[in-house]
Amino acid sequence: MSEQEIQFLKKHKAKIIFSLLFILIGILFMTLGFLKTMFVLLLAIAGWFFGKIVDDKELIRRFINNYLGK
Repeated sequence: MSEQEIQFLKKHKAKIIFSLLFILIGILFMTLGFLKTMFVLLLAIAGWFFGKIVDDKELIRRFINNYLGK
C-alpha cells in the first residue's frame, strides 16, 4: 500500500468500519428477521462486555476488593 492509501484509511477509518457494520446488520435483517437479528446483536454486545471485563485485570481486582472484602 502506498502512503497516500494508508493516510486515506486512517482518515476515514470510522466511516469504513461503521459502513461495513451497518451493511452486515442489514444483511442479518434481510436473512434472519428482526427478532433473531436483535438476539444476535445482544449476544455480540454481551460478549464484548465480558471480554472487556476479562481483559481489564484492574477491574476484576477492584470488584474483588470492594464487594468480596480484602
